[in-house]
Amino acid sequence: MAAGNDSTRSTYSGIMRSLLSDRDQLEIRLADPSLIAGAVEEGLRCYPAFAFIGRAATAEIELHGRRIKPGDRVLLWYRVSNRDPEVFTDPQRFDISRHNCSAHQAFGAGGRHFRLGAGAT
Repeated sequence: MAAGNDSTRSTYSGIMRSLLSDRDQLEIRLADPSLIAGAVEEGLRCYPAFAFIGRAATAEIELHGRRIKPGDRVLLWYRVSNRDPEVFTDPQRFDISRHNCSAHQAFGAGGRHFRLGAGAT
């Protein structure tokens, strides 16, 4: 029952704060309702509900010169991967007209980690 509570509250608050603190972004959004989906995806990119998620490696691999063995704990840092300058131009900026905002690592309609309840909405 609480599955979407933290994620919705976190992302919604981040989007609203960004729009209210950047009048240009707010005006762009108000002028074009079709940008709502982009604003949500950009919010997920900039303000993922969780900073990181841990996993256990299932196979041995070398990554950036470091050996990871089966059972080693690894972390995916959403906030870092979602702000990769090789993927996103001006990655620290909240931009609802960003063309590749759905390339984020968070869940969502465009993200790689699709949320379980998406079919119900």
